[in-house]
Amino acid sequence: IAKQSYQTQLDFLKRNYEDQIAVLEKQHAKELKTLISSHEREVATLKALMQDQKDDFQMQRRQFESDKAKFEKDRLDQNQRILNERIDYEKAKAFEEATTLIRAERERVEKEFKTRRQKDLEEIIDRLEQEYEQRLQQAQKHDKQRIQQLLKDNKALREELASSKGTANRPKRVIKAIRSFEEIKELGSD
Repeated sequence: IAKQSYQTQLDFLKRNYEDQIAVLEKQHAKELKTLISSHEREVATLKALMQDQKDDFQMQRRQFESDKAKFEKDRLDQNQRILNERIDYEKAKAFEEATTLIRAERERVEKEFKTRRQKDLEEIIDRLEQEYEQRLQQAQKHDKQRIQQLLKDNKALREELASSKGTANRPKRVIKAIRSFEEIKELGSD
């Protein structure tokens, strides 16, 4: 009886222990499930947070790339503007230098032309004066010879006129001599 009672108690304890184990296992399973669910929620939250951070990082990176590209464009534009200003300055400087050189060359050419023209004019005037002097001398010489010849002819004709009687008998040479005398008077006045 005692053995049977002991066995009954043992079976009771065993069932009680098994029940407690089952309850504990059930409780542990529930806690584990809750823990796993909580962990999964935390993991999902962390994943979402990481995704947000990743998206934020990508957005910041895109913003950085955009700012960098804008900065590079602004820098290139500024460099191009500086280069254009430099080119414009060099063009203006070259134009001014070219204008100065052209003006100086023009003044030199004009001065040289005026000097040469003055020299040419002086040479022409000298040549004309020489030609005038030569022609004047030749004309004076010719006129002098002509006057002498006319005076000589006139003297001969006067003598011939003195020897002739009356105007009707005057020869043509006498009439010609009178005209020659008029020419002498004109030459003398010239």
